[in-house]
Amino acid sequence: MGEFVKEGVQKEAEVMSKRTTMYVVRHGETSWNNSHILQGQTDTDLNEVGIAQAIKCQEYFSTIQKIDAIYSSDLKRALKTAETIAKK
Repeated sequence: MGEFVKEGVQKEAEVMSKRTTMYVVRHGETSWNNSHILQGQTDTDLNEVGIAQAIKCQEYFSTIQKIDAIYSSDLKRALKTAETIAKK
């Protein structure tokens, strides 16, 4: 019985080491966000606050050992946020 428990613990450790962590980040602020205007698919740029927010995210994510992938919308505000976070 002891050997069976030991094997179970080892298998659990293997599963734990293969877990995926996913982070979801919203794009930084735009002037439209600040004015409470819904953007939808309108392709607006980040404003200065949004750029600073993206940089803060980049600083946080740079402390994480490994990020395998970053996915983003092709809208400028989302892409700029993702590109800023991706910088090392």
